[in-house]
Amino acid sequence: MRCVLLLRGINVGGKNKVPMPALKQALSDAGFTEVITLLQSGNVVLESPCSEEETLSVARKAFAERFGFSCGMLIRESAQFNALLGEKPFSMEEIERAEAADPAVEHRYVYFLPCMPDRTRLAALPEDGDRIFLGVREIHLLCAQSIRLSRTAARLTAAFPDATVRNWNTVEKIAEIIR
Repeated sequence: MRCVLLLRGINVGGKNKVPMPALKQALSDAGFTEVITLLQSGNVVLESPCSEEETLSVARKAFAERFGFSCGMLIRESAQFNALLGEKPFSMEEIERAEAADPAVEHRYVYFLPCMPDRTRLAALPEDGDRIFLGVREIHLLCAQSIRLSRTAARLTAAFPDATVRNWNTVEKIAEIIR
């Protein structure tokens, strides 16, 4: 099974430093093949002979043994990940409007969740022109401004503390590796 591991809370603000070559080696030593890392934020594409649940369990154990701490880790099979690219939650007009407002920042994000999001947690979230779209185990966010200034993003992070977030450019780069 080809899949994507998304790690949460590593290499942020000088905390929980994890060199990508060491992460790649730890996962290879755990029995995964074709291990590829992308960026320093914990994006891994690999081949696993196991189910999604078993792959996640083995990867978590290998990570903790190698680095001495645990981190949030989510998994998506390659087909599930690629399905994100087919979703069109926002119109081109909405995306262009956001990008025109501040071309220097990213505007599209995906919050990856361990399971289907609880819709009641989404009440009153979008604010200040931000838009959200509920996926199967993801929440798409289009920020009208920088994510750092977005109250919607802050509320999503508080409502879904197990989520890990990737900007759309990173999602596209991971999808290229899967292909």
